[in-house]
Amino acid sequence: MPPVTPGEGSMEREDLPVDDVAALDCLGMADEADLAPWLADSRFEAASTAYREVAAALALAHPQTPPPRLRDRVLKSVAFEASKQVVRRDEGVWKPLSPGVERKMLRYDPATRESAFLLRMQPGAVLPEHHHHAAEQCLVLEGSVRMESEVYRAGDYIVLAAGSDHPLVVSAEGCVVFIAYAGVAR
Repeated sequence: MPPVTPGEGSMEREDLPVDDVAALDCLGMADEADLAPWLADSRFEAASTAYREVAAALALAHPQTPPPRLRDRVLKSVAFEASKQVVRRDEGVWKPLSPGVERKMLRYDPATRESAFLLRMQPGAVLPEHHHHAAEQCLVLEGSVRMESEVYRAGDYIVLAAGSDHPLVVSAEGCVVFIAYAGVAR
């Protein structure tokens, strides 16, 4: 059965998808708020019946010893999931830095003060001169940006050394730049 999310069909819903609620219900974990929007829906009854049948069949199954490497694969998968941080393109908040310039923080580590963020400049925007206490890596993703007489376009990579003075940054057409800042030793 393909997953059905609330809002599909004739009824407007802003709850969990029907398959998720049916699975939770089968496990005895769905609360009234989860169940209420779906109780009168035939798709919920069909999904619940299917999950109950699977649960009944599992109860009759003979225990199996998993392959020896399965535990290692599961633990590696869990460790990988726990080790990553993902910011989707529609997540995060663009905050103004100066007129026509915004920053969306992707990562900040308060212990090391390392950060990664997106810098977005509107056409004609200017980022004032500033000092770099730590190294900064820049990758132009969209548009172009000019620092002094040099123009950098999408795909260009720039590293600015720790202790350097960052010149005025101008974007005639607008740009989006990924920036990784090394942080500062405390």
